[in-house]
Amino acid sequence: MRSSVIAATLGVALIGVSAFAGAQAANARVLTNIPPEALRPALRSLAQEFGFQIVYPSKDVSTLRTRGVVGSFTVAE
Repeated sequence: MRSSVIAATLGVALIGVSAFAGAQAANARVLTNIPPEALRPALRSLAQEFGFQIVYPSKDVSTLRTRGVVGSFTVAE
């Protein structure tokens, strides 16, 4: 159940990010290189690279990790 709450929370955050970024910026590709690490710093890096804010409850990501991502992506991707 906790993973579904986290997925829903991050899904809502990403919907807000897409709306915030605007149509033109959402289609722009940004070179991204986020190493495998804790999710909190990964989200900060992602927000900085794309130039937007991500809002999420800290407790929901405090124990999670990302496998990392490298490539050229749009906000929606």
